[in-house]
Amino acid sequence: MTVHLHIDPWNGAAGDMLLAALVDAGAGVEAVMSAVTAVRVPGVDRVELSFPAVESHGLAGRALRVSVHPEAQPPHRSASELRQAVEEAPLPEPVRARALSGLDLLARAEATVHGVEPEQVHFHEIGGVDTVIDLVGVAAALEHLGVGSATCGELPLGGGSIRCSHGTLPSPAPATLQILRGARVRGVDLAMETVTPTGAALIRTTADAFGPAPAMDLVAVGTGFGTLRVPDRPNCLRVWLGRPPRDEAPEEVILLEANLDDLTGELLGPLIPQLLEAGALDAWITPTLMKKGRPGHVVSALCAPDRVGAVEEVFWRETSTLGVRRARWERTCLERSWEAVATPWGRVRVKVGYRDGVVVQRAPEFEDCLAAAREAGVPLKEVYAAVWRCMGDGLTTGARPVS
Repeated sequence: MTVHLHIDPWNGAAGDMLLAALVDAGAGVEAVMSAVTAVRVPGVDRVELSFPAVESHGLAGRALRVSVHPEAQPPHRSASELRQAVEEAPLPEPVRARALSGLDLLARAEATVHGVEPEQVHFHEIGGVDTVIDLVGVAAALEHLGVGSATCGELPLGGGSIRCSHGTLPSPAPATLQILRGARVRGVDLAMETVTPTGAALIRTTADAFGPAPAMDLVAVGTGFGTLRVPDRPNCLRVWLGRPPRDEAPEEVILLEANLDDLTGELLGPLIPQLLEAGALDAWITPTLMKKGRPGHVVSALCAPDRVGAVEEVFWRETSTLGVRRARWERTCLERSWEAVATPWGRVRVKVGYRDGVVVQRAPEFEDCLAAAREAGVPLKEVYAAVWRCMGDGLTTGARPVS
């Protein structure tokens, strides 16, 4: 089951703050460490992470502490070097893709600011090793928590100035503003860098929308602190994890039906895929006995209210009916996610249904099983049996509930 993440950038956003907040909310430290240490950054033999408990102005949470060995690092690394390190690392594909997306966004922003090509960008202020740790660590934490959607509150942008290799620049950093184009921001009366370029890149590649948190059943909260201490407030970012509300009203669907007694099997067969292509949630044909003892068929299609017109058009265009009846139904659905199992003939997806965070249904995806069976030349039932064995052995991987 996928989880919704809401990022509350109360005093700003930085990569270390977001990673610490996700760990505080329940992301596994081992999962984060495994991903980070899998990336071999040039000139670095070993990276150590810790997430100590922190208290500031009466608020408790965690912070990220990084130790890099050897300590003498190259003065800068190119974006292409860091990208190659992530590409070559043995990472789960979703983690690699998310980390590369953030790295590419950073490189494009820096390239725009400095008037060079992205591959020519060299990381100075945002620090090559720290950047990789933040991007890969956050990607691994999101994957471990099963985050499927995310929102972010308004980003507070402080002022003042920033000392960097180019001299003194205004805050927010030029790269930060490039990355945040299209995001929802607000100015605050703080003479400090509240949102870093890496923090901005992580927000933009994670959040689907900006604004208040949506309605959800809250399951976990995490607080991550930055390294800078602010005199009158905690320098922190919070994350909220939740699931869709359990008390939502049932979903309304429309049932469209027509009785047919003069359509041949050749014309009936294509109807179901045509109805589904038009937007039907489900479609089926039921044999029936009609008036005067004539055999016939009931063609049924279930759809959302906004797809009635398109689905009904298939009835008019592809059948001989003179009328289509409608009925309004209500339905409730289990929360769903996709997992994958490794069979002797390749990976097969499994649809998983949850109720209140507990798995109550699992079903192998027919098309995946059929494709694997055809490619390997084995009976379809053998693929199904292998998938069920894998699920029984606990070999599923993918989204999972947060407790």
